[in-house]
Amino acid sequence: MRNSRGQNNPASASDLASRHRRATAGRAGARSGGGTGRRNSGGRGASASEAIRASLFRTLRSVFAFLFAVAVVAGAGYAYREFAGSDYFALRNVELRGDLRASRRELISSLESGASDGLWRADLDDLRERLRRHPWVRDAEVVRVLPDTLRVTISEREPYAMARLQRGALVWVDRDGVILDEQGAFKGAAEVDKGLPLIGGLLESDDAQSRDANRRMMLVYERLIEELRQGEPPLLGEVEEVRFDEAEGVHIHIARRRVYVIAASEDFHSQVKKALALLDAVARRDTTAIELFRISDAEKLFGSRPIRYINSKSPGRVIVGFAQ
Repeated sequence: MRNSRGQNNPASASDLASRHRRATAGRAGARSGGGTGRRNSGGRGASASEAIRASLFRTLRSVFAFLFAVAVVAGAGYAYREFAGSDYFALRNVELRGDLRASRRELISSLESGASDGLWRADLDDLRERLRRHPWVRDAEVVRVLPDTLRVTISEREPYAMARLQRGALVWVDRDGVILDEQGAFKGAAEVDKGLPLIGGLLESDDAQSRDANRRMMLVYERLIEELRQGEPPLLGEVEEVRFDEAEGVHIHIARRRVYVIAASEDFHSQVKKALALLDAVARRDTTAIELFRISDAEKLFGSRPIRYINSKSPGRVIVGFAQ
């Protein structure tokens, strides 16, 4: 009976002890696992906070570095402005060379105006352009000698001939047709060749288009002078004025005759020679000579109305105009 009950008992003492050990180990493992999970979670939170603090620190450090750089640049700029504009760099001396005819006072005044903020700040290209706007100055070289001196070398325009303005005033012009000064109003005026005819019809505006037009007219004038001077016989002394007319071209005014020749743009010498021969034939009342100029009604030339112009632009013939 006892053996039968002992065999049917499913849990012996050794089995119970074994089960107890496994249960105890399981609970200990569970407690151990739960503790590790909580410690891992806490570690992750601490790492995230440290990363945020590090990022914020880097951002603030960058912002402070930028603000510091801005402050340094601004301070340097202010210091530079104060330094460059100080009285130490004020213009006190101008070493001017080459001003033979231009007004020294006018040139220095222009330089002082352009360097009013100090020599350090002065724009040398601007100073050069200021000088070139003076009628006598063709070009200029400007050198800054710190702290207070400008060294300037002027290249002046050369007076070439006299021109008559629209208001009647006589002025000197150079070979480009630039108006320089009134008659006799500059140093050395007496030394300039006055044997050239007056020039009329130059444009008096100072824009680029007018300057180009005057330059072209002066080229024609120089060629005319050369032809009259070198031709046979020389006829330069027979001309008192060369006037440029926008509609008709070149008017060559004959000296002492009150007659002008409307000339073609080539062979000026032969046109003036032909006009002089015609005027001489009229003065002699030589109809035979007049007919050589293909003028059919020569008697009109002997009337009371004086001849005003001779148009020689058409080859082989002339057209005579009378005073009104």
